[in-house]
Amino acid sequence: MPKVFTSSLGLYEIGLEMDQDLPFKSAGHVVLVFLTVDYINFFEVPLPGLAQKPSLQPLASCLGKDLLPGLQHLEIRFQNTKLGPAIDPWGHHDNGTMKLGSDFRTSCHKVLIDWIILFAIDHIKHIPRVELKGYIKTSLKQKWEAILADERKGIVHDLTAEKAAAQALTIHDVPPS
Repeated sequence: MPKVFTSSLGLYEIGLEMDQDLPFKSAGHVVLVFLTVDYINFFEVPLPGLAQKPSLQPLASCLGKDLLPGLQHLEIRFQNTKLGPAIDPWGHHDNGTMKLGSDFRTSCHKVLIDWIILFAIDHIKHIPRVELKGYIKTSLKQKWEAILADERKGIVHDLTAEKAAAQALTIHDVPPS
């Protein structure tokens, strides 16, 4: 049976106590079913206009070989975008109220997922089987699964320029459309 996490809060405790003896340390199959903003925070995707708390050790480091040595299979499931501003990272005003109507421009889900995986890759490339599931464009799924397969074979992809482009975004560049 896979260990399923529906938010990064369940993994937050691991991030706080990186050297603790985890009750599921032998988990061979982990499934992440987060909201987009949870993935952004979990993998510390540096996007402007979001309340993010960079840490010395990203929460995603709990997926490492040291903490989950038995992890052989990771599923990352992306959510449906039909809920619009309710699940969009930029779908709320600073006071927490939801942006509606002309006040809200839905983010391009494909671009967000691409950025998430771009910053996730260093945390997941060591896992023998990584599946990208749910609401992800086929072209994006194929791109990242090919990169992950190459990385496992020792073929390194230099993603520095892509990361630098994402990190150079300003508040005027988001949400992506």
